[in-house]
Formats: sequence, C-alpha cells, structure tokens
Amino acid sequence: MNNNELDKLKKRLYTKGESFEKRSRRDTFYGTREKKPNDYWEKPKKKKFGYLRTILILSFSFIIFATLAFINFWYSGENVVSQKNINIDIKAPTTISGGEIFSFDVFIENRNNANLEIADLVIYYPEGAFSIDGKELIRKRYPLGLVNSGTSVKQSIDMVLFGQEEETKTVKASLEYRLSNSNAIFVSDSTHSIQITKQPIDVLVSLPEEANNGQDINMEIEISSNADTITKNLVLKLAYPTGFQFTSASPSPNTGNNIWKIGDMESFQERKIAIQGIIEGQDTEGKAFQAQVGTINEEGSFIPYG
Repeated sequence: MNNNELDKLKKRLYTKGESFEKRSRRDTFYGTREKKPNDYWEKPKKKKFGYLRTILILSFSFIIFATLAFINFWYSGENVVSQKNINIDIKAPTTISGGEIFSFDVFIENRNNANLEIADLVIYYPEGAFSIDGKELIRKRYPLGLVNSGTSVKQSIDMVLFGQEEETKTVKASLEYRLSNSNAIFVSDSTHSIQITKQPIDVLVSLPEEANNGQDINMEIEISSNADTITKNLVLKLAYPTGFQFTSASPSPNTGNNIWKIGDMESFQERKIAIQGIIEGQDTEGKAFQAQVGTINEEGSFIPYG
C-alpha cells in the first residue's frame, strides 16, 4: 500500500457516515502439539491413586492382625500367668528372743486370670529352727491344693529359733504350682529375716586356770535358761582337749563320757554338772574345753542350738 492510499484511508476513518467492508477472520490452526520429552534427571510424576491404595492395604492388614490378636488373647488369656501377679507375704516378727515359741503367717495371693493348681507351700528353715516339740526343722511342705484366680490363702506356722545374740536368721517361702493342661512346675519365692536379740541358753564352764602334768582337776558346767518359755529336750555335749582323761561326773553322762540329756528347762532355771578328770600336757601348753547345748534328732545326731 502506497502513501496516497494511506492518506485516503485516514480521511475515510475520520469522515462521518463512512463505512468499511467486513474483514474476513483468519482461520485458527489446531495442530497436534508435540509432547515435550522429560529430561533424564526429571522424575515422572506418580499417580496419587498408588499412595492411597498402599495406605488402604496397610490399614486393612492392621485391622485383621489386631482382631486376630484380640481373639487369641480373649480365648487363651486365661492360661497366661505372671509371677508378678503372685504375691507371697510373710507376716513374722523381725526380732525375737532365742528359744521363744512364735508363730508367723504366709499369705499367698493369686492376681492372675488363671487358677494355680496342685499348689504347695515349701518353707525352708534356717539353722537353729525347731518345732515346738523340739524336732529340728530344715524344710517342710504344706499342700495348698487349688488357688483360684483372684483369691488368697493363708498358712500359719509355729517354730522355735535358737542362735547367738544379734544373729540374723532368714526364712524362705516357696510356692510350687502347676497350670491347667500343663505338667510344668512353676516356683515363686519370698524371704523374711529375723534377728535374735537374746541368747536363750547360757553355758558357763569353770575350771582351774593352771594345772600340772598328770594332775586331777575338777570342772563345773552351769547351764541357765534365758528363754521366756520352756526349752524342751535340751542336751549338753562336751568336747575335751587332747590329753584330758575323763574319770567321773555327777550326774553321769547319758551317752559316752560327754553327752548329758538335760531334758526340759523352765524359764530362768539352772542346772549344774560336776566333772572330774586327769590333765596331761607340756609346760605352758593351753587346753580348751568346748560346751554346746542342743537336741538329738530322730537319727540320733546332736543338733546344736545356734
């Protein structure tokens, strides 16, 4: 288009009432856009549906597992027993006088969901423990039978304890039991300590401080009871040193030349035994006599008190 044509067109634009022909519209091109390839470092986008499916699968699996675990606990939980839910409580004094008869109770509480079957309480006694009739106690079993869930049982025990002053003795209580449909034996334990504040029997040996070789000597054994109750079946046993020859005693020994059956001693009662013999030895040689009190067990053995 030249300048004259442009000038004419401008005049027509500003001329009132002038009109122009309708301009034809250019066709729009709808071609296929080529997809841009992903760069090798650019990760392709994952579909959101994959994450959702994974979450649904995990949730469903957890629900199934929890349901099975609950069913198993509900139907088999009655056979689950924990020792933490079995309480063994020994109610006994912490201090006693030696030779004193005392009682203590053992309480067993079953807080489990299961019953304890064929239950036995086993008491392990310390050295110096005796029954009230003077028999030595080492271990004793007390059948309890069935201990139902949520219940408790009590076993009362009487005993006498001998020992040195300020000596500590320990009593042990063991519960042996079985569970339903099981032959295994389970054990729960508890202990209790008792201190002896006073020695029940005193033994005093009196003899010369010096003696010549081959000299006759006299010695006296004095036995006194400090117990508040009767001490039953008391026995005295002497151990002579090398070089001592026993000749006589009043009262006479019951076994050999060194064992006397004192019998029952009342509280604060005293007994005396006079012994004669011959001592032999070297100059300045020391001789030691040992005296013990105790009892004789069923096998005929001497059991010292403490």
